[in-house]
Formats: sequence, structure tokens, C-alpha cells
Amino acid sequence: MAIKLNPQYQDAYFNRAGVYTDLKQYDMAIKDLTKAIELNIEDKNSYNNRAIVYYEMNDYEKAIEDYSEVIKLDPLNQNAYFNRALSYKMQDNFSMAIKDFSKAIDLNPLDEEAFYNMGIVHYIMKDYDRAIKDYSDAIEVNNEYEDAYNGRGVAFYYQGEYERAIKDYMKVIKLNPYNNEVHYNLALICKLKECGSTIKAECKKCGGKLCFNI
Repeated sequence: MAIKLNPQYQDAYFNRAGVYTDLKQYDMAIKDLTKAIELNIEDKNSYNNRAIVYYEMNDYEKAIEDYSEVIKLDPLNQNAYFNRALSYKMQDNFSMAIKDFSKAIDLNPLDEEAFYNMGIVHYIMKDYDRAIKDYSDAIEVNNEYEDAYNGRGVAFYYQGEYERAIKDYMKVIKLNPYNNEVHYNLALICKLKECGSTIKAECKKCGGKLCFNI
């Protein structure tokens, strides 16, 4: 109704796009956000929301373009750097992802998600030392960050530091006994005889309820 009464009413296109996004009608959301941008080319929120929709549509290149526009309009927009980094990560453009995650951390040193996702990128690159540092930084911000402990444990595993991996896996299990992924990761170490005693010692701390057949 508002658009019919005033086709130049920019907020109406923006708000309707939000409804379309919630309904996962992404093509319609893109159409309305594009119109909103045409009516106000300096509206960083419209660029940001269109980037989110493009990301949901797996169109990471267009998401990056829109996040870049947000950054041009607002160079200190931490979320834009973080989300652009996620888009680069999905494109396997790891150098740019690391650059943007690092900028996001500079703008917000307590962003545990930025540390964690940068850890994932370093892990994929098989740079396990840096991955461990990133996961450790995430844990320093949030000492109950389940995924960061698991990620760090996997990095320790690939470095052959099994006892440190076990300790991280057991921390995850303490936080969430129903985490199937970490049980699987721990089972991989259970196959290594030289690590059996360490696992048993860790299991005893939890009343022996978390042990595998070793």
C-alpha cells in the first residue's frame, strides 16, 4: 500500500525486502533491495542486507561486492569485514579471508567468531600452528567455546600431539556430552595404543562414563 501511494518511498522497499528474506523469497528480496539502493545509493543497510541475501543464495561474489560497498560507506563497520571474510572463505580465497578476519579482530578484539573462523582457514591451509593460536584466542575470549576446543584438538591431532588433543576433546565432552563429532575424533586416538593410558586417565576424571573400548 505504501509503495502504491508513494513509489519513491525507500523505506517501504527496504522493509518489504526483510519480509521476503524471512520467507526465503530471495529473488523478490533482491529486487526490493536493489530498488532501495537506486533510491538512496548511500544506504549502507540496503547494501548489507542484499549481501546477506546473496550469501544465502551462494552468490558469494555479489555478496563480496555489496559488503565492499558497505565498507566504502562505513570503513569501521566490523560486521561487514567479518561477513566479507566468510564470503571469501566460501570461495576458498583464504588470503583475503584472513585479511578481513584480521581487520574484524582489530576493530573488535573480543570477536570470538572471527578468531574461530580464521582458525578454520588456517587449518584448511594446514597451517596448524596458526590455527591453534586462533582457536586459543577464541577460547581466551570464551572459555566455554565448544567448537574452538574441538578445532584446536583436531589441529593438535594432525601435529601428533595426541595428549593435548585428548584434553581438548575431553573439555568438549564436559561441555556437551552429546557432541558426536568429538566422540568420533576421540575414537580416532583410541586406536593408538600409546595414547590409551592418557585417555583412561582423562575418562576417570569423568567417572569413567566417557571411555571407549580400549
